[in-house]
Amino acid sequence: MIRLDVSQIHKNLKDPDRCFDLNIPCFEVKSGEKVAIIGATGSGKTTAMDILAMASQPDKCERFALAVGDKSYDLKQIATKPQKCARIRASFFGYVMQRSPLFPFLSVRENVTLQQLVAKRPDPAFIDVLLDRLGLTMIAGAFPSEISQGQKQRTAIARSLSHRPSVILCDEPTGALDPKTARQCLETIDWAAVQTGAALIMITHDWELAKACGFEFCSIQTCSLGKSHMAGELERRSCAAGPAKTRRGGDLSLGLSKQGSGSLVGGAR
Repeated sequence: MIRLDVSQIHKNLKDPDRCFDLNIPCFEVKSGEKVAIIGATGSGKTTAMDILAMASQPDKCERFALAVGDKSYDLKQIATKPQKCARIRASFFGYVMQRSPLFPFLSVRENVTLQQLVAKRPDPAFIDVLLDRLGLTMIAGAFPSEISQGQKQRTAIARSLSHRPSVILCDEPTGALDPKTARQCLETIDWAAVQTGAALIMITHDWELAKACGFEFCSIQTCSLGKSHMAGELERRSCAAGPAKTRRGGDLSLGLSKQGSGSLVGGAR
């Protein structure tokens, strides 16, 4: 059993033009669950994903824990130890970012294999399967400068799946792909998650594709903070219902005015 569990996470982001807060009061995902995070552009989805992937530290955190089989990891404490954090992230997390740069001096296959080597889980046969499913077999020996952007994105997806991670996180993994290839990639990500019983979390604007692939939705709504607070309720509902509509009350969401706040709420099905 795999379980990622966080509560009362807070991240404050500032720049010269605005200041806002991201809050994750409660979020839990387990083996076999597929959660699609949806929300407006700039609503804090990537910030939330970076925190869940241990790529960014929150300012405050009550609980951040990972359970894999009979072992439990206190990620709140581990995050303060860079070397141990890197080992845990390399072993248990697979993160497909919006822009996942490849090493220019490595071939497609070498880029994909790299994550296995870092995690100390060599499995050439699994690399072959991933390359085949993602349509990369014919260009496995090519270098990043010789392939298209879509092929680079598929290579990044394969790399993030190659070590059979316990938690797969994807930030708009199919955003730059045509509909047919996007479905092929999402089906491969889903397939890889099933192989190990991984928990799967994805940011997407294509909720129709996520719905078709059986994802459950968790939304980050938006609001502005001024003299009065405008709040949106965050819901995690059945995929059949589609994205949740904003309603008054509930948890505070991310504001994109001078000051704002955002929340992400989710739980097990």
